[in-house]
Amino acid sequence: MFKRLTLCMGAALISHAISAQSLTEKQETDLEQIETMLRDNPQLIGNMRQGLENFLDEQRAQQEKYTEYKDWLFDTSVHPTLGDVDARHSIVIFTDYNCPYCKRLEPSLERIIEEYPSINVINVIVPLRQREVKGIATNSTEFGLNVWANAADDYYDVHTLLMDKSGMHTADSLTAIAERTQTTQWLKSMDASKQVVQKNLEAFQALGFRGTPTIMIGEQWIPGFIQYGQIEQIAKQEFGL
Repeated sequence: MFKRLTLCMGAALISHAISAQSLTEKQETDLEQIETMLRDNPQLIGNMRQGLENFLDEQRAQQEKYTEYKDWLFDTSVHPTLGDVDARHSIVIFTDYNCPYCKRLEPSLERIIEEYPSINVINVIVPLRQREVKGIATNSTEFGLNVWANAADDYYDVHTLLMDKSGMHTADSLTAIAERTQTTQWLKSMDASKQVVQKNLEAFQALGFRGTPTIMIGEQWIPGFIQYGQIEQIAKQEFGL
């Protein structure tokens, strides 16, 4: 357990040092503590060095993949976007309309674009939990993408209702949302949306992400649900707000 904890601490320190280029006061303190721990337990040095080298190799590989997919991830003509599509700053989130943690995160995303109009939220939707819905020839992901591509003015209402639904979507829930928002013509399978989903999944896997939500704020990538205060703090740091 101690070995694993030490490697994680060192990896986190290196990650911050790369992005910030100079150490903060807290990082200086962390570095001193890690040095003390290693001097007291020299048998850990070799393993920790190897772990850090592996970590940095993974980071470089991930950065290469990010460069490859960056234009795609920030393409608001393809990905449904909350807030001003021309906003100066973008938070990119890999999300899923059937993910309970994505649904919990939604109020915080709504709040950040309301309180900071210079930020928008780009939804890169990946149907990790449900590809097929019994009784209907589409799913929540494709429905949302269809609306964004063909009736963008209706997207926000559709998105809100898709996220408000507790649990997994069904043919009945999707039909009810389409009828309520008058978007039933887009509740169908469309090749263009299938292609977007496929590339979203490729990017998700290439970047080594494991689940939704995964939030990209500037140079910080955060897996899993976080509270609004954390989102705001990171956004201020990354975007200079």
